Amino acid sequence: MSLTEISDSVLQTQNSSWDYVLDESGSLEDISLEKVSESIARINARGHKIPTDPMDFLRKNRLMRDGKLTFAAQMLFAKDWHVNTAVQMGRFIDPIHIKDRDEAHGDLVTQVDQLFGFVKKHINCAVVISGKPENDLVWDYPLEAIREIILNMVVHRDYRAASESCIKIFDDRIEFFNPGSLLDDMTVEDLLNNSYLSTLRNKAIANHFHELGEIEKYGSGVTRVLQMFREAGNPELKIEATGTGVKVTAFALGVKVADKADKIADKIADKTALTTSEKKVLAVVNEVNGCGISLIMEKTGFSNSYIRKNLALLVEKKLVERRGSKKTGGYFVV
Repeated sequence: MSLTEISDSVLQTQNSSWDYVLDESGSLEDISLEKVSESIARINARGHKIPTDPMDFLRKNRLMRDGKLTFAAQMLFAKDWHVNTAVQMGRFIDPIHIKDRDEAHGDLVTQVDQLFGFVKKHINCAVVISGKPENDLVWDYPLEAIREIILNMVVHRDYRAASESCIKIFDDRIEFFNPGSLLDDMTVEDLLNNSYLSTLRNKAIANHFHELGEIEKYGSGVTRVLQMFREAGNPELKIEATGTGVKVTAFALGVKVADKADKIADKIADKTALTTSEKKVLAVVNEVNGCGISLIMEKTGFSNSYIRKNLALLVEKKLVERRGSKKTGGYFVV
């Protein structure tokens, strides 16, 4: 048992958690009382009637004791930035080439919107003309589920870990990595089957987001996200427990997730060989010379961006070429 685990066990017996511990190195100068007031306003807007004095709020919620702030208070209401809250974000062309990047390292309440905004900026949205007064917008991912994943990252992260949270956006998927192992011998299977009791690593942080209305029920987030992805028609989430944290991979609408046999075949294939997805796209072009993206989408079930990525690889390998204008042209087998 590590020192951290021993410390957490002691805190659990006191019905507490590490984020309720006082930060001896911090001071009131490190936080924004205006941000505290903004949180109070949000809580009261939900029908509550709590005192509007920020200092009184901090004391009554055990976020400040004997004039000193807890770690939770420091991170929830950081004035500028906090060394423990950094999250790396990137839009990747492939695993080694990055198109855009950003970093969030401010207060946790603002951070949720910042992370969600970066993801939303870099995923696709199609306009579906339905004949209604307002056209429908179909995103590659269910937005409410993506925000829920981000909330889970912020609330359940191990902020004492040396590694940082990270969000990587690719054409066909988004990878969310969060430091902190699953608690109380919980397994990934337990999460997927909803057969676990919720254990909070950061009780003070979780309680604050609950008061804000961001978390409706402890322990139900994973179940809701899985259901939202199923209802949207996206592939199942992939959840992995690594040695240092938890990685969640969300796949875009229309992406066909390769089975184990396909993955093994791709790994051992020669670099000049085609992947399973390239073969499927090439088969459609070979069947209908001059076809466009929409027909390939219909026949493969892949998303627009994923098809364009595979076509670019096929063009690079001189197996396919595009002919004609941007509007009326199509793809042909070389």
